[in-house]
Amino acid sequence: MSVPVSWTQFTQENLERARKQRELSVKLRGEMDALMKACATDMWNKSNCVSNAFAARVQQTKDANSKLLVALQKVCNPRCGDRGSNTKLQSDGLTYALAGVA
Repeated sequence: MSVPVSWTQFTQENLERARKQRELSVKLRGEMDALMKACATDMWNKSNCVSNAFAARVQQTKDANSKLLVALQKVCNPRCGDRGSNTKLQSDGLTYALAGVA
């Protein structure tokens, strides 16, 4: 084999390897784009799910707080008689105590 022929053969093989590598690179890039889009969509869906669950829990806590305040008023009014301001104070105290929960 002469030198120019071997160079030509080497160049052709090198070009073929480069073409195959480019094809594989394009394929891999496409797969990675699809994977990243799927991951981003999944993360967005999970974030929405957590936000909805958190909002529901906050509403449940507010409802429980309201029920406790109503129950406090029912318990305190007959026992406190004319001491309405005392009832208000206790109600505010419960509100402050439950503020850490809400």
